[in-house]
Amino acid sequence: QLALNELRLAEINKPNLDEQFIIYRYRRIIEDDIADNQGTKALDSVASMAFENHNRYFQGYMKRTAYLHMEFWHQLTESNPNLYRLKNIGCQIQRNLNHLREHWDKMQMINKNLSEPCRQYGLFL
Repeated sequence: QLALNELRLAEINKPNLDEQFIIYRYRRIIEDDIADNQGTKALDSVASMAFENHNRYFQGYMKRTAYLHMEFWHQLTESNPNLYRLKNIGCQIQRNLNHLREHWDKMQMINKNLSEPCRQYGLFL
């Protein structure tokens, strides 16, 4: 905004043709940049909300999958494990892992800088 005011002041001083062109060019660049930033702020809030939504699902699937892994190994420690129950738990684990990866990919598409979710995902794996 300050740069635009300076360019307007420069236009008032009646510059020569070359300087008028340079002023016009820089004013257009700054105005376009301001317009782009205002459009992206609205998009950023939508993207931020989408990221938080995917992150919430991501956290939930990690917790559920960890619990199912514990249940799976608990079934295996029994002297006579129920194979049907093991198969069902294994299917649920696989389904949750697919959802987990799906939300992880969507989070990465929204924001490449995922320090905290990346750390949690690494601990989970």
